[in-house]
Amino acid sequence: MSDPATAIGAISPTVEVIRLLADLLKGQRGTKRKLLLELQRNLELISLHTEGETPIEKVIPKLQTREFEQALNQNYNFANLQKGKIGEKVIETPFERQYLGWTTEALISNIFLKIKTLQDILEIDPQNQEYRKSVRLINIRKMIILLLKHIGT
Repeated sequence: MSDPATAIGAISPTVEVIRLLADLLKGQRGTKRKLLLELQRNLELISLHTEGETPIEKVIPKLQTREFEQALNQNYNFANLQKGKIGEKVIETPFERQYLGWTTEALISNIFLKIKTLQDILEIDPQNQEYRKSVRLINIRKMIILLLKHIGT
């Protein structure tokens, strides 16, 4: 199979991204595996809305951050996912450019913060259209894909 980082960026359907994520999971154990599986599950959930017709109000509460929170509580070194900062070779879109130079820990922390914020919005003010829940959910998907490309390099 080709380089996972290149393939993930070139493919848009979530099914293909998840298939390539399976390659990243091979041989992984412990916290790293749990975090990757949580990211995979979240991508699959997001695809229910972005590629299906599942209402966003049903998808958002199901997004998980448990493994991330446990890793934080255990002082997990997120650089174990991938050392170094996000570099030019994984940046393919204007959206991704804003994350150039970010560490793995900063990006994964941002992903989970955005998930929790979106869940809070849905719980506190679900009818407010100004929060653009769908755009936020799509941006979370883009950040997860960027993280996977970074890990795959």
